[in-house]
Amino acid sequence: MPQAANIKCEQQWEGDSLQMSRLGKSGKSATQHWLVSGADSEEKALDALRDHINQNKLTKYMGMLLQSLQVAERATPETWKIDVTYSRTALNGLDEDDSEGAPKEVTNYSTSTTTVHVTHSLKTVRRYAAANGGQYGGSSSSVDIPDYKGAMCVVGDEVQGTDINFATQNFTITHYFKKRQWSTRLRNKILNSVNRMNSREFRGFDPGSVLYLGTSQITPVEVGGEDYIQVDFTFAYSPNDDDVELPDWTGNSIKKEGWNLMWVRDGKTPDGHLVPKYVYVEQVYKTLDFTTLGLKAKE
Repeated sequence: MPQAANIKCEQQWEGDSLQMSRLGKSGKSATQHWLVSGADSEEKALDALRDHINQNKLTKYMGMLLQSLQVAERATPETWKIDVTYSRTALNGLDEDDSEGAPKEVTNYSTSTTTVHVTHSLKTVRRYAAANGGQYGGSSSSVDIPDYKGAMCVVGDEVQGTDINFATQNFTITHYFKKRQWSTRLRNKILNSVNRMNSREFRGFDPGSVLYLGTSQITPVEVGGEDYIQVDFTFAYSPNDDDVELPDWTGNSIKKEGWNLMWVRDGKTPDGHLVPKYVYVEQVYKTLDFTTLGLKAKE
């Protein structure tokens, strides 16, 4: 994806010289400091810098591979300070030499349901009135039954809605890190990043559709005489929808990422019926590039 024309990426000067990197004590990692301006969200800033790095072939530095991009500070509403880290044991996927002999990563899938609160149905199937023998309020009915256009459990002007089952697809990735790759920093990153949704495509799933739920276990194991750290990552998938169905909605197509939330504000028509007037899509989870957890973006 080409970088947006109004977004600029600049490596930061410090003091009298350009600080290309801050080498770790082991000499196996380096951090560059970048300033991204003109982006109104963290996701756009990270995407723009990632595109800039790829387009300018900056994925390697001093023999190290790109490991992660992390927002350090939001300096202004549209200016972001971002740290770019490189490593000899890159956390965005093992080097070929390091992955040789390691146990193969295993992914398991399952489906389940969770409860969500909704205020509108896909459509109203039938309407009935208690008067006149319980007549059905169809188009040929003489009974005037309010048509709430999919709004459910309406009391006065308030749409109370109801709870329904919502299908989710869960998957677990069992990954093995060699002992020399495991660090306090990586452990803390894995433990402190729960309830983040993917900021970029991950394992074939679109941005915003995967939620990191944490780990079921982090344990040392021995395989073939070598020590590893086994980490079982758990994720939930909810598909993005580029055209959300909403009865009697006359506005533009509604786009909702899988783990964003949508709510509706109704208004009254001249004849007093409630209809959807405004739709809001809210981001309630922070985003994360899941390669910073030590996983590859592609299987």
